[in-house]
Amino acid sequence: MLVQGAALVPIKSLSPQNRGLPRRRKTINLPVVVAPITPTPRNPTPPTVPSLLLSAVRCRQIVDTDVSTVIMLLKNGFPCRSCEYWSQVLDRLAKHPTPAGMPKYGYLIESAGAPVGAILLISSSIQEGDKLAVRCNLSSWFVEPEFRIHASPLISQATRKQDVTYFNISPANQTLSIVEAQGFTRYSDGRFVARIFPSVAQRAPV
Repeated sequence: MLVQGAALVPIKSLSPQNRGLPRRRKTINLPVVVAPITPTPRNPTPPTVPSLLLSAVRCRQIVDTDVSTVIMLLKNGFPCRSCEYWSQVLDRLAKHPTPAGMPKYGYLIESAGAPVGAILLISSSIQEGDKLAVRCNLSSWFVEPEFRIHASPLISQATRKQDVTYFNISPANQTLSIVEAQGFTRYSDGRFVARIFPSVAQRAPV
């Protein structure tokens, strides 16, 4: 009989000449069965990834039909702000005279048809010599934790125009190092000093 993974040692039978003689004690080596060892794979199967993450992720401009879902996304990302606050923000952006070629609201990251990240852009044009220059402020940047790997591409998409000057005038303290790593240069520390002159009332002649 063959046993896979076993070492068999044959047992010697007594010869006919030894019959009738006192039996000698012999050592019998019994077969040892060794269970085969399954080798551990070098590249174990990766943990299961939720199907939502396997869906196609894309970055695109925010359009009017996205407003309601973007409001809920920003409410989750900034719990201190209410839905009414974000509704007013997006309503003002809708009415704002955005320069041609710039997004009305900003950009979002979409997965399985739902926004999972967003950044708002506030763009304006100013006169510089004989031409108009576009200035754009980045605001309200939020990406769901499981999609944070797509946060940097979102910024790259939002700041891709070479003829636009981008600002971030209200970064959160915990994002300062990230903002500087994205190429922004510190312009000021947020301090503003102004000298106020009291108005002088002039007495009209009687």
